Amino acid sequence: MKTAVVIPVKNEIAGLEELVESLLKQVSWDDEIIFVDAGSTDGTLEILKEYSEEHGSVRLIESPGAFPGKARNTAIQNTDAEIIVQIDGGSLPDRMWLERIREPLLKGDADYVVGNVRIMPIVKNIMGISINVGDIYGSSLFREGRDESGISSGASVAYRRWVWEKVGGFPQWAPTGEDVLFSKKVMNINVKHAFVRDAYIYWQIGPGLADIIKRQIYYQAVDLIIPKNIHENKGTMFMPFLILTAIILSFFVPYFWLFSMTIILMQWMRQNLMTLKVYRQRTEEELSGQGRLLALGIIAVIEFINIFSRIAGLVSGTMNLKKRKQLINKINNYLYDG
Repeated sequence: MKTAVVIPVKNEIAGLEELVESLLKQVSWDDEIIFVDAGSTDGTLEILKEYSEEHGSVRLIESPGAFPGKARNTAIQNTDAEIIVQIDGGSLPDRMWLERIREPLLKGDADYVVGNVRIMPIVKNIMGISINVGDIYGSSLFREGRDESGISSGASVAYRRWVWEKVGGFPQWAPTGEDVLFSKKVMNINVKHAFVRDAYIYWQIGPGLADIIKRQIYYQAVDLIIPKNIHENKGTMFMPFLILTAIILSFFVPYFWLFSMTIILMQWMRQNLMTLKVYRQRTEEELSGQGRLLALGIIAVIEFINIFSRIAGLVSGTMNLKKRKQLINKINNYLYDG
């Protein structure tokens, strides 16, 4: 049964060749790997053009300015494949990923399959100690219930073409969360679902601390602009709002800075403990005593920065609240009327 792997990309040059090479080893002769480029300027487009010229399985469609939803729709509209498989440009599939994720579809056991996601290792040598910082970043990012299964709705998914047709495709207007909206709409129709734990991809969330900070700011802003039931568990708004209010009042009320410092310290300690708990559960390393201390230090720094990243995101989201009502109407129209 013909399969099309659809991948929206924009400036995904880091790890792009590894992604294409891995997929080429997994597809059959009649399968397709379809990239839809939204206007890359970092060399992504040139690399994909070379692959499309050298390999018949690789196709490139240019769609400048397209949001991921439009890119996915465009790819599916341009193939006659009966099975559609999704992966993001910043990811790397396990060598058995494609076989495992489409197996329930080929056997007739499912119509919509969700695979698993692991954090791509980011190994750093700090003070002579080798440590996988990716595990720490991931533990911080997913500590409040937003685990891998929450992002795999778009990053590692396979389904029958008729599912996409029945749902009406992805929302093309959504700058983010189009995969979450699509999966929610799929849940409203009569389809057989399956989760394949060992069909996993590696998701790149770094590689640097600056990337993590930008991600946290973005998620907090999204929480305010897009309804909570769409982007679930991407960080609470109460504590960033309380801390920001306390900081502002500290400039006007004598000694109020003591209260501000207290709640910042309490939230920082809370986040440290939550991240440490998740890190202990997810790490596959046996760290030495020095390694554990180093991990604790990195967590402490990340969580301190994280507090103020969320405050920055709160400010950014507040400045764009006028978009909220418009987005709510679009979301409701897509989920229930479209």
